[in-house]
Amino acid sequence: VVVSIIRQELIEGKLDEAIKNYEESLKIRQNYSEVRAELCSALFRKGQSERALAECRRAIRENPKLARGHYYLAFALYKKGHIDPAVQSFKTAISIQPDFAEAHYWMGQIYLERNERDPAIASFKEALRLRPEYDEAKVALKKAEGGGGGAPPK
Repeated sequence: VVVSIIRQELIEGKLDEAIKNYEESLKIRQNYSEVRAELCSALFRKGQSERALAECRRAIRENPKLARGHYYLAFALYKKGHIDPAVQSFKTAISIQPDFAEAHYWMGQIYLERNERDPAIASFKEALRLRPEYDEAKVALKKAEGGGGGAPPK
């Protein structure tokens, strides 16, 4: 419940408030890995990437089976240009939670950037199978298949 309430603050763009509330929650319950993973996401959005990475790693140490922790770590690594470790973390998130549409989507993005069309297409299709309304995955799939408003990947 706490995570859902604070996540709503993120949706509304209240980053500072969300970070403060995540930190307050962690003062009450230090080993709350789900909250720590969400704090990682908020910190990354705020531009505090090093602290975000540290919080993600701590969340994963506290709960190695926390798919969202691996996902946030992967996303932060990916955005910092650390592609191979990001791939490993996305794959770990998917192995823990196979129905994690966003993780499949971002794996597809990495495959597409690497010009690996077939695995990119498979990843985007899986994201759409899991979440048929996933508009970003629809656009990415079209691009990967060669019809997305640009030259197909080589």
